[in-house]
Amino acid sequence: MKNSIKFCLLEVNKSEVPHKEESTEQISSIDEQKHLAWYEQGISAWLQTKMEHDKTMLTISSIFVGFIATIFAALFKDSITLITFIIMMISIISFVSCMITTAVIFNKNADYLEAYLKGTESSETEKRTKTLKRLDSISNKSFYIGIAAFVVFIFLLGFCAIQTKCLAS
Repeated sequence: MKNSIKFCLLEVNKSEVPHKEESTEQISSIDEQKHLAWYEQGISAWLQTKMEHDKTMLTISSIFVGFIATIFAALFKDSITLITFIIMMISIISFVSCMITTAVIFNKNADYLEAYLKGTESSETEKRTKTLKRLDSISNKSFYIGIAAFVVFIFLLGFCAIQTKCLAS
């Protein structure tokens, strides 16, 4: 009884083994599938990273705008100098510009992906790519200008506060 079971298992295993030429084709197909899966994951990771970068800039910009407005309204609305006010406005305008540009990028990204998947002309795709790169550059530059202006704003507020305290005593 045990011998017949072993024999049946061996027969099943022999029937499942592919011929040599089929084996090579299957390996090639498996390699292609692995490469395609790797490529898909790479594209997905790249898109997620770019979108996450834009989302982070949008979030940080909106936080900075609220923070600047709070600092101005709560602490220094009466004792702010003209130059400090101008620097504050540059920072706010830069962050708002970053927020608006990033929102436009999100819309343009969706349009670009739709056009790319539909297989539109390469000249139209190139135009959309250039537009997205330009918007991305504007968003990044306005974000960094906003950060720099914010640092100068805080420095000037501290300097004004020290001067006010020194003059009062």
